Amino acid sequence: MGGGLCRYDAKTKKFLNYGEHQGLLGNIINAIVEDKNGDLWITTNNGISRFIIKPRSLKTLYHL
Repeated sequence: MGGGLCRYDAKTKKFLNYGEHQGLLGNIINAIVEDKNGDLWITTNNGISRFIIKPRSLKTLYHL
């Protein structure tokens, strides 16, 4: 639906959104895969991003 990645924060009981403004390559997510470190590999309509769990950050890996 084009909303990017949503994460629930149990401490604040709120949803946090990660989209293009936070470094995600696109707001339309096609797939998410978790690696052995717990990081998330996210394919979007514009390329691949990696969401690093600790510290919470987005890295651009491949831009279409």
